[in-house]
Amino acid sequence: MITYRTNFLLCLMCALLFSCGASKHGNDISDAQTGASFSTEVKSLNFQSVEVAYKICNAFRSKRNYWHAQPVIGMTANISFGYTDCDSDTADIDIASIIKGPLLSSPMVFDSLSSENYDKEVQTDLHGDLRTVCPTILAGSTPLEFISSGSDRIYTTFVNVSPTLDRFSLIHAKLNDDKTSYISDEVIVIDVLTSTTDDKLLGTVTSTTTSKVCGENKTNETSFQFLDSIL
Repeated sequence: MITYRTNFLLCLMCALLFSCGASKHGNDISDAQTGASFSTEVKSLNFQSVEVAYKICNAFRSKRNYWHAQPVIGMTANISFGYTDCDSDTADIDIASIIKGPLLSSPMVFDSLSSENYDKEVQTDLHGDLRTVCPTILAGSTPLEFISSGSDRIYTTFVNVSPTLDRFSLIHAKLNDDKTSYISDEVIVIDVLTSTTDDKLLGTVTSTTTSKVCGENKTNETSFQFLDSIL
């Protein structure tokens, strides 16, 4: 069994402490938060980011192959999910989900009867947030530091956390009215287990934390999701 339950109050405090705007340029965006400003330059990921991205994508690929080859499909994934919304309403919920994904070509999901807006799709190299990044990384090429989303951008950062854990962040940024910069309004931080002796757990997302601007008042709503166990 794997246990990664983390103190949500600590995550919430971190999100609130660093939610004020700050200017970020070049590749130094690993600590960017909502309200950060980015130039319109087009740059590729730096070498250190590519190294970490490869570890994450390779772990995602291994998980996709192993989960389909071994009887992981159908097992129970216990998830902790919670949030503080723009009206300061809070929730802290335990969700027992079933891992489903009968086809290799289809995304795997954490399926449950819960009506909560938790992340149901299983992150892999072909599905999820890095589905356009991982094929490039695994092919030995260097992707841009952002993913285009219409006129907006989703900046990606990759950092090592520990010998067994790596992290990527998705920084959603909208093109400013004067079209000279991008301003972030949502930051998603995802931790991935990239080294373990348990093949079942390699490539699992141990935690996801999100901070998002609430309209014009510039306060943030936050959410967290932890994978507590796979049984």
